[in-house]
Amino acid sequence: MNKLRLFSLIPAALLSFSAAAAGNNSFFLGVGDVGFSPDGDSTDSFSSPSFIIGGGQSFNEHLSMEGFFRYSEASDDAKTYEINYYELGLSLLLSTGELGDTPLEIFGRTSAIATNIQGHDTSNGSREDIGDTTGGVFTVGAGLIWNINTDYWLRAEYIYGYANSGVGNYDADYDGLQISLGLDF
Repeated sequence: MNKLRLFSLIPAALLSFSAAAAGNNSFFLGVGDVGFSPDGDSTDSFSSPSFIIGGGQSFNEHLSMEGFFRYSEASDDAKTYEINYYELGLSLLLSTGELGDTPLEIFGRTSAIATNIQGHDTSNGSREDIGDTTGGVFTVGAGLIWNINTDYWLRAEYIYGYANSGVGNYDADYDGLQISLGLDF
């Protein structure tokens, strides 16, 4: 757990390092279905809604860094098993900038994420803890940004986990779609 706490300070430290830069900060909230599938689940019987809150710093129109917290939950259709994911991450984003005279941008990202996973047995009507684990996930993603105006933007993206470490019985099937609404200030 101490590793998770230490890792949670890294995004804040890196973002504050560039806070003196000229007002290119952002804040965002998002929803999606980003998360793990439990080992052996090839039936898509697990749903995984996720919520994200984060902030970032744009260094120029093509490069930015973001720190975020994502909560995701997976449960089976029969409601016998539930998994909660608490994630702290740091991303590097590369963007095309606005495409021609449109308010649209194409972007790609890579992220390093510290993850705490908690499993619960819900088969007998109660919520019984069955263990937790802490690990890391490395992801890549791509998507489209619509700059609504000079202050607000909407982002849709696909995220794929290409490597993980220490996540126990949770396989490398980490992916999903995410939509975020952001504010530049």
